[in-house]
Formats: sequence, structure tokens, C-alpha cells
Amino acid sequence: MDETSSDSFQSSYESFSSSSQSSHESASSSSQFSHESSYSSSQSSHESASSSSQSSHESSSSSSQSSHESSYSSSQSSYESFSSSSQSSHESASSSSDSLEFEPKNEFPTSDRKHAKRKSSSSSSESDGGGSSRRLAKVDADSDDDGPVRYRPLTNRRGKQVKIEESLCVCGICMDAIPDEKKFRIQNCSHIFCNGCITKHVAAKIEENTSVVQCPNPNCKEGIELEHCRSIIPKEVFDKWGDILCENLVVEAEKFFCPFKECSAMLMRDGEEVVTSSECPHCKRLFCAQCRVSWHAGIDCEEFQRSKREKGEKGENGDSIVTKLAEKKG
Repeated sequence: MDETSSDSFQSSYESFSSSSQSSHESASSSSQFSHESSYSSSQSSHESASSSSQSSHESSSSSSQSSHESSYSSSQSSYESFSSSSQSSHESASSSSDSLEFEPKNEFPTSDRKHAKRKSSSSSSESDGGGSSRRLAKVDADSDDDGPVRYRPLTNRRGKQVKIEESLCVCGICMDAIPDEKKFRIQNCSHIFCNGCITKHVAAKIEENTSVVQCPNPNCKEGIELEHCRSIIPKEVFDKWGDILCENLVVEAEKFFCPFKECSAMLMRDGEEVVTSSECPHCKRLFCAQCRVSWHAGIDCEEFQRSKREKGEKGENGDSIVTKLAEKKG
């Protein structure tokens, strides 16, 4: 009985040990397989992530390079387009400039040199009805030459002469801009001034009893005509200027003045007859028109002139000589 129990116990123990060893080996094998499977899965995930990152990097690099090449190509295309447009505009301007022709032998007045130089310093552009570009030619003016100043008008592409339009002028006295309705151009020299300045200039000269009124330009010697100023100067100035001109038309030999200082009226001979005794129409006193002194009654002109030459050396005037001759005759 005891042996049977002992055998049964030993058999149970061996069976338990065998079962436990089998379970341990099974668990160990299962754990090793699980570890290997996990390691393999982790390695596979790492390789997949690396491959994906490398692919993404290559894709990004390719996209960046493509964008850079596209931008460079666009910039180069824009530059070539701008260069082509600029060259085309330059050639068009050169062609337009070459199409202008000159016509010689047109002249500015000799005295209008300053006006010509102002024209030469400006280069203005105009457009005709067809839209063609037109520019004024430079004036061929030499500052050291006193000859006539020449200019050459331009023609447009259609062969028509370009009309030079006058811009707003500046008065040579007050230096203000002159509108067309207040512009006064001197006929003899073409200098331009405003009506107000010309009126004052003429009035000042007439006040000085000047018969010839010259152009206000200090470098010009041309004169202003009376009739040309009629519409802008006052009537009293016009009338006085006319009187001065009439006086200057009288021949100097036919003109003389009353010898009495308090009168001194201007008189004129009538005809070729020799006049001796004459009465001044202004002061009503007698004088000798030949000797130009107060009337020397009883003394002929020849004797008076001889006495005048003799007494003149002593500094005596005509009136005192007449008085002494009259006393001597008396």
C-alpha cells in the first residue's frame, strides 16, 4: 500500500514536472517568437518611414527646382520683351527724326537776334491731325555775326511745312507775360512789348520834345511809327507828337525864333522874299528877320552886321549894339 502510494506520488510528480517543463518551454518559445515578430515589425516600420521621408524630400527638391527654373524663364522672357520694346521705340523715334526735312532761306529780321536765340534754345514738340510727331528746328544763330539770322522750318511726314506757332510772349520792359490782345509788335524790328509799357515809353519821349521815338530795346536803333501807335496812346500825346513832327519837317534855314527872350516863339519864312522888318504874331513886337534881333530902325542890315562883328569882339550883344547905333544916328 505504501509502495503503491509512493509510486503513484512519484508518477504524479514526474507528470507535473514534465507538464511544467513543457509549459515553460512553450512559454519561452512563444515569448521568443513574439519578440522576433515585434522586432521585425519595428524594423519594417522604420524602413517604411525612411523610404517615405526620402521620397518626400526628393519630391520637394524636384518641385523647388522646377519652380526656380520656371521663375528664371519668366524673368528672362520679360527682360527680352522689354529690350525688344525699347529698341523698337528707339528705332521709331530715330525714323521720325530722320523723316524731318529742312527748307532754307527764311530769315528773322536783323535786329531781332534775341528773339531768334530764344527760339534756338527751345525745342518743342507738336502733333498734327494724323498724329505724326513734329519738332521745331534750331535757329542757326551766331552771336558774333551781325548778319541776318536764319531759321529752317520743318516739314512733317506728309511733306507739309510745319507752322511755327508763337508761344506766350514776355514784355521786354516789365517782363510780364503778354496775352495776344495786349501785345504791341514794333513794325521795323518785330520786338514785342505790352501796350501799357509802350504807351508810357512814347509819352515820356514826347514830353522831352523828341520827334523820333526809338524801340525801347537798348540794342535796337529802329523807330516807332506815329500811326502805328494811334490806337494805344492818349489823344493829347498823339497830337503833341504830330506837332513835333510837323516842326521838324520845316527846313532849318526857313525856321527861326522870336529874338525876344520872354517870347521865343517859333516862326517860319513865307516865300523867297527877303524880309527885314517883321512883327512877331505872338508878342506883337518888331524885329529884323535877317539879323534876328530887335528892329534896328534907320540902320540897314549890312551896317548892323559890320558893327556886330566889331562890337562882338568886346562881348556886346545884338540889342546893345542896336541901341548904340540908334543913339549914334540920332
